[in-house]
Amino acid sequence: MLLGSDVLNKVYIAKWCFWSPGENSTESPPLPFVSPMLRRRLSQLSRMVLYAVHEVSQGKQQVKISFSSEYGEITHQLKISEEILENEKISPAKFSNSVFNAPVAMATIAEKNMQGYSAICSGKNSFYYGLCECLAALRSGADKERIFVHGDELVPIPYQALIGGANTPFVLALFLSVAPSENSLEVPDNFSCSGLDFAKNFLHI
Repeated sequence: MLLGSDVLNKVYIAKWCFWSPGENSTESPPLPFVSPMLRRRLSQLSRMVLYAVHEVSQGKQQVKISFSSEYGEITHQLKISEEILENEKISPAKFSNSVFNAPVAMATIAEKNMQGYSAICSGKNSFYYGLCECLAALRSGADKERIFVHGDELVPIPYQALIGGANTPFVLALFLSVAPSENSLEVPDNFSCSGLDFAKNFLHI
């Protein structure tokens, strides 16, 4: 049951991080805080998610993380599909890196965050429902703070015809809190848009 008070219903963005290499790029952010062994396993999406989560986590206590994406680990998934067609089998290690929640799982490992996480996949509405899940937890009193991270990597060329061309890879992480702080932003009532549009229109990226 959501709280009825307008004051209690307010949720604030205490800290945020946006990163994008630009349209049609496979570039990834640097991850000096991640061990080389873990770094080698990361896709573009996982690298972006780890970077953004690390940025908003600094100076904050550990909290639960909610992750959403439209396409998830689609490059790893393509490689696995190709391997199945060629060899009719895949390695367990490659499969574990291809599952939808891999980026947020890797982020919790890198940050040594034991608070738990959730992963939301709702197609083009993934950003909206991912943020809704966070707001429900905060407004119900289940959590006082939470990290929400949304992003997508560059969709591989074989799939681009299905989505109408190359997409813009990016990640957006929000450290959300029920308490306002200096320079915090109140989450708007109307955020029925894509993550990229939210970053541009509300955060003025």
